[in-house]
Amino acid sequence: MFLSYFSNQPYIAYDPAAPLEIDEHDHPARRRGDAVVLFSNRHFDPAAAAALYDTRLDEYRLVEEVGFDGIMTNEHHGTPSCMSPRTNIVAATIAAHTTRVRLLVLGNPLPLSDNPVLLSEEMAMVDLLSHGRLIAGMVRGGGPEQLLCDVNPAFNRERFEEAHDLIIASWTRPGPFRWDGTHYHARVVNPWVLPLQKPHPPIFIPGITSEDTIRFAAVHGYPYVGLNTTMESTKQIWELYDDAARAVGRSPGTEHRGYLMRVFVADREEDALRNAEEFMYLLSGTLAVWLDDTEEYRLEAGDALTFPSTLAHRFEALGPAETRLLWINTPPTF
Repeated sequence: MFLSYFSNQPYIAYDPAAPLEIDEHDHPARRRGDAVVLFSNRHFDPAAAAALYDTRLDEYRLVEEVGFDGIMTNEHHGTPSCMSPRTNIVAATIAAHTTRVRLLVLGNPLPLSDNPVLLSEEMAMVDLLSHGRLIAGMVRGGGPEQLLCDVNPAFNRERFEEAHDLIIASWTRPGPFRWDGTHYHARVVNPWVLPLQKPHPPIFIPGITSEDTIRFAAVHGYPYVGLNTTMESTKQIWELYDDAARAVGRSPGTEHRGYLMRVFVADREEDALRNAEEFMYLLSGTLAVWLDDTEEYRLEAGDALTFPSTLAHRFEALGPAETRLLWINTPPTF
């Protein structure tokens, strides 16, 4: 088993009520609650962000110290949920602060790049700086990324597969050579920074339930990482992967199966279990909650409440204002 640590590196130094408000400077298409793409970066504090980066680096050093096999990094744009707009930069920084853990870059959104050879050079540089610790994950990227990087999503898969082929060629085929593809053209491909690992670093492919992406990973023998998919969907993923791999003569095994799982962390196990069982976070309005008919709580916007999911409970919205809440229940006892 390969156990890797992952944090989405969220920017948390803004007022949590801010996304629920509409400001006069907001984009006209933005609606209340939108916190991706159109949520203004006026709420970004560079000094607070620098401190958050320091905290994440402390976490990564501790991750290596306590024995994790790897540290996963990712990339998103235009959202406070992720402070990693360039996954290779984050991986290179982690490489400088660690000596043993594998760097699971999961991953580079290939269709966003107009020059995949530059990505191949960046990843090769990370592999060299880390002395062969890179795992070169490749992703298609989400919808917000296509918009923010001004890339036509209609060609997402075509660009992903061709960029993949060009990167592999740049790592394994001696240059200089010419590349004339459908979406990428290069008169000279001749990178002078090549990976330490041969023929190239291991490649992982993450995703949810896209059958084409699962088949792509299986045909190439790349491990497929299910991103917090349901257990039923995950079983279907492995069945599809195994069938596609066997169809091209490969022998799929557990080494080709990855899974991203969310873990609730607290100082004590009982605290983690209690907080993860049932959780309410009031986004707007006022809410009255009764627990076991013996306890009563009045929640305002920004308040949170946790309690055992088996405990009898009821609630009521108070006042004329719209009441909106985030409600998480584990295990499902309703």
